[in-house]
Amino acid sequence: MGRVVGLGDWCIINVNDGGKYIVVQVKDDDSTVRILKKKRFPCKQLIGQQYGDYLEVDKAQNLQAWDRSKRLNLALKVEEEEYEKLSDNRNVKRNDPSVQTLTADDIEEMKKNDTVRGSEIIEKVKEANAGFQEKTLFSQEKYLIKKRKKHLSIIQIIKPTARTISEAYFNHGIQKIGYLRPDSVAQLLNLGNITSGDNVLVHETCAGLVIGAIAERLGGRGNLLSLYTEQVVPVNNALKCFNFPETIGNTYIPIPFHQLEPLANSSLEDFTSLPDSFVFRKSKDLELLRRARTVIDKPVDSLVIVTKYETPEVLLELFKYVRGSGHIVIFHQHLEPLIQCHEMLKDSGEAVCIELRETWFRDYQVLPMRTHPMMKMHGASGYLLSAVKVLYSNLVRPPKPNKNQGPQRGSKRPQQKQQKKQKVQ
Repeated sequence: MGRVVGLGDWCIINVNDGGKYIVVQVKDDDSTVRILKKKRFPCKQLIGQQYGDYLEVDKAQNLQAWDRSKRLNLALKVEEEEYEKLSDNRNVKRNDPSVQTLTADDIEEMKKNDTVRGSEIIEKVKEANAGFQEKTLFSQEKYLIKKRKKHLSIIQIIKPTARTISEAYFNHGIQKIGYLRPDSVAQLLNLGNITSGDNVLVHETCAGLVIGAIAERLGGRGNLLSLYTEQVVPVNNALKCFNFPETIGNTYIPIPFHQLEPLANSSLEDFTSLPDSFVFRKSKDLELLRRARTVIDKPVDSLVIVTKYETPEVLLELFKYVRGSGHIVIFHQHLEPLIQCHEMLKDSGEAVCIELRETWFRDYQVLPMRTHPMMKMHGASGYLLSAVKVLYSNLVRPPKPNKNQGPQRGSKRPQQKQQKKQKVQ
């Protein structure tokens, strides 16, 4: 996929600087893309546009080039010594309709006039506001941005990647990806130690977002064995948006969850003894199973679990397929399932570096003289459990957990108290 949008490609439409995200597939028919309540444009006009371009949807429902330098018309590079000279907002009349001489009917008439552009409407609204000059420069900027979102329809064409797709789904449709934040996706790849050429075993119910992020990291080398619980291969809408070439798509091997253990207990010679009728009817499924059998012939390098089902049961079934020094990473929206997984790994004695963490990511506005955290953000961001599997030789046995460890630790406390009392006496 190059820098130019082509026919059949998937792309992300960012409306008004993050006000809305739309994931569309480019077609050359009469279909349209609806960005606002009364704003849409033909989908075929996206063909030939470059990723990252800013475009304006005019009144004729056509895409026009938009100069990004118009985004800020104010000279906001204020020095520290000039900050005290700025006017304040104490004398500004808030929620007072008398400061605006233009009525709603006047603005509607300008909108109906095809010769008047949205930028001209914003300029007239600003000039008709009697309290605009009394605002500080920062308040003036906020006022203009608010009016731009109301009277202009500016879109940006974004190239689909693991980061941009996760951001689009996180802002609109977070329940489809299991409440997985974009920074949590990055930590999944990092804690899973996923690199090009690895064999990765994954079970996820996030519309294919985690599968696509791992496939993007593999880069066409290695294998991605994905387990699903449905009767057929699920429709992973997020996975389709990556626009993967055939070389990267071939690393993706979907198989049913219930066929993993029988497949591991079989041999490659079993595939040659199947009836010809089955081979003819199920040739594609048979090829996937043969490839999956080749992958699990050796333990996998990483195990990734992001599921809405019983996470401890999934871990119990898949832990044996991980090699020594292999990485295990699990994400869940709630803490309780990961606590159970943490206890399972700790009691088994076959995992080290077991860490349970809460992912918390905060957006910051970084602008001159007004850098601060964003006022609105998501509080709950999920939890991550990571571990490294270890193998023991025949001479060394794994340590067994001491069941009496808890009571023994508690029995020492009364003795310590008695000793302290004797010293006091």
